[in-house]
Amino acid sequence: MKKIYSFCILFTALNASAQITWNQQTGVGSNDLYGCSFPDVNNGWVAGFAGTILHTVDGGNNWAQQNVTTTNNFRSINFVDANNGWACGDGGIIFHTTDGGANWNPQSSTVTTNLRSIYFTDANNGWSCGFSGVMLHTTNGGTTWTPQTSTQSNSLMSVKFLNTTTGWVAGSSAPSTQGFILNTANSGSTWGSQTPPNSYNLYSVDFFNATTGWECGTNGTIDKTTNGGTTWNSLTSGVSHTFRGISFPSLTDGWVVGDSGYIYTTTNGGTSWTQQQTFMISFLRSVHFVTTTVGWAVGDNGTILKISSPAGLNELRKLDDFITLCPNPSNGNSTMKIIADKNLKMKYSVTDINGKEIINREVELSSGENIIPLELPMDIEHGIYFITARKESGEIITKKLVVE
Repeated sequence: MKKIYSFCILFTALNASAQITWNQQTGVGSNDLYGCSFPDVNNGWVAGFAGTILHTVDGGNNWAQQNVTTTNNFRSINFVDANNGWACGDGGIIFHTTDGGANWNPQSSTVTTNLRSIYFTDANNGWSCGFSGVMLHTTNGGTTWTPQTSTQSNSLMSVKFLNTTTGWVAGSSAPSTQGFILNTANSGSTWGSQTPPNSYNLYSVDFFNATTGWECGTNGTIDKTTNGGTTWNSLTSGVSHTFRGISFPSLTDGWVVGDSGYIYTTTNGGTSWTQQQTFMISFLRSVHFVTTTVGWAVGDNGTILKISSPAGLNELRKLDDFITLCPNPSNGNSTMKIIADKNLKMKYSVTDINGKEIINREVELSSGENIIPLELPMDIEHGIYFITARKESGEIITKKLVVE
């Protein structure tokens, strides 16, 4: 019996010159990736499963494997410039390089507990944290690591410092659902507790300055503070996905990434959030924006995504805002509703998650509302599909459709 699916695409022919898309970077293997660090728009590193560290010097156009003498999983990586970097992971491993990763040398963390996050403010001062409340600190680039008392026995998932004294940690009490926040104003000599606005586990934290910061976690949790964490307020993401990474390169522009390839962005400091399309269903584990126009996200199965726009991402969002899949997930008659502001030609295609093309057609649109029938194959399977519309000017808009 033929299954019939429906959705509509609302498309407005704007005069924007850019396209909104996260591009997958290739040639990076299939190992899961858990952390990324980019000190500038050209130099970057990603780290992950079984000692994987990859490096780029051209913004991700090409990636090269770096040699590290471990098969433990790296969970976090941090570079303060193009030469000095650190990576930490399972079994308490910490590795350090002073030559951009040409040579990676192990450091003695003094622990065997899994480490989940590492952050340095300069070539000397850094912190690493992990399971069982473990918090480590160094003032000499990791030559020696000193344990600190975190006041927690649960998992410390993410650490961020603004300078050598002021920092925050976001944590998880899994398998329970109680997340927590820690803060220090004295380099970690003492850590105090801050109160999140809900009970969900927290996986990532980022601060732009001493007063304004964000954190994210399970059940669509995104929280914000404007007073250094004295009070945290819940933001409305509108979803229940688990978010695992957060990055704010400015007070207004931010991104969160998480399970099933979801990426959400804000241009108003978190007051509202919009989903961006990625073509991916793999879990995304980490995100890092160097500027408000250039950023990367990494995750399972060797996923590395990049987005960039010389004109700025706000223009890209304007184009994407005019596309709506409805309903989504879909299980009814198939039509596209396209609203154009002038007569034009448009090509559209439907592809499955493996990139196999299901439909590829060209239509002529009239100014105003256009109703275009879409006939999916009788034997189409349930799953995720991508609907891509390409205007004759070259502008591309893509949306993800779930077929049930």
